[in-house]
Amino acid sequence: MHYQAQQSLTKISRSVFPDHSICISGRDYPVHKSWILNRCPALLNASLSNAVIDDGIVQEFFDFVYSSMPLKVSKDPSIMLSQAYLCSVAGFEDESLMCLKYLYRRARKLKYDAETLLEQGSAACPGFHKGEEVCKALIHKKKIPSPDMEPADSSLIPSSFSFVDSLEKQWLSREETGDFVISLGNSANAHLIRCHSFILHSRWSYFAMVIDSRMAEAQKRVLTLPEPGDPDSLPADVLLVILSICYTGTPDPSSMVKLDNNSLWSLLECHELYLSPVGPGSLFSPLVSYASALLHRSVTVDNCVEIFQHATKHSLGDLAEHAASLIVVSLPTLKKDPQFRARFDSLPSDLQIQLLWAFVR
Repeated sequence: MHYQAQQSLTKISRSVFPDHSICISGRDYPVHKSWILNRCPALLNASLSNAVIDDGIVQEFFDFVYSSMPLKVSKDPSIMLSQAYLCSVAGFEDESLMCLKYLYRRARKLKYDAETLLEQGSAACPGFHKGEEVCKALIHKKKIPSPDMEPADSSLIPSSFSFVDSLEKQWLSREETGDFVISLGNSANAHLIRCHSFILHSRWSYFAMVIDSRMAEAQKRVLTLPEPGDPDSLPADVLLVILSICYTGTPDPSSMVKLDNNSLWSLLECHELYLSPVGPGSLFSPLVSYASALLHRSVTVDNCVEIFQHATKHSLGDLAEHAASLIVVSLPTLKKDPQFRARFDSLPSDLQIQLLWAFVR
């Protein structure tokens, strides 16, 4: 079976192994403390248990916190006030101001009873002074200051906090805040890499399948790679490249260039076992082209036969053709090498025929 990165790169799961809860309106909402610390730390210390906010509004707010999607603003002024309040308490001040701006416009258009809104808002959003100012402005028909940001869509407010930056912070803090371990092998000396299960679950469908279908790994929060029966070992530097893509959405070129040829072949093996097929929009789609380009630059007379064999195995046609052309050009030199004949004879017959055809052409 093959697996790939999840196509949706804009949202992470709140339901996988939450380790903290935030009480709002007497209800506990499970969250991941490390994510909230990176995204909106003020929310951890907020006192919201006495607020009166509908569950659906809170759920939509947490969807906003756990994604790069904009905040969808309600057309109901009382709900707008709750949205502005939640954003303010969480430290999303720009978003809170935009909610209040829309609240002011909407309430005036509807000729809303601002005194009732102020009374309701004071009870639902205790201590929300900015909301009170807006309601009083409505009562006295005053204008409120317009925030600097203007959204393209009047019903959507883009987040002023970078989703990618939050993921990168999680990547950098994974050893301190990670809640899951990937073990490279079963031995006592196995290399252990900590990570965040809720991020990998959303971004890597192989990992999600393991967590959702295997009780042992889910309970122990340990996944051993490579799995029993899979060939070879998995170098730590290769796994770190894969995990960094899950967090940041792109391969780190500085990490890729440090991989030697053996690690690059391991990366391609890992891709076939745990990451493929790679489709449009997949997180892992650049991996094969990155690895192929690095191997292309590393082809020499000494390793051209080996690279030709591996490139053919992994269906890297351009790389195989490049290695074959070097073999043909260097054949006079290679024939003097006593090991060349042994390497050539060790090739499968179909690869020998391909090389012979390349020589004839």
